[in-house]
Amino acid sequence: MKTLCCSRNVCWFSLSCYSIAFWMTLIAQWLRERGYKTLRGKRFFAQHVYSMIKKHKQRQEKLNHKPALEYGPLRFEYVDHTPSY
Repeated sequence: MKTLCCSRNVCWFSLSCYSIAFWMTLIAQWLRERGYKTLRGKRFFAQHVYSMIKKHKQRQEKLNHKPALEYGPLRFEYVDHTPSY
């Protein structure tokens, strides 16, 4: 029994198979045949593969997102904190 402590390898495999038009059920079947289990020790099903692909895409979008920088007007103000007697 192979239990995955990190799903990156399986997610990469799932993503590459998905991109060459394998169905998620076939990917789940492939993982089950080779003895892979989910992190909780359960069998893989198509919904697990779909969820992994979806989360991988979300993670990649978040990492590749470049925020737009906006600069506004600048204002400098001098504040005198010296005690006046």
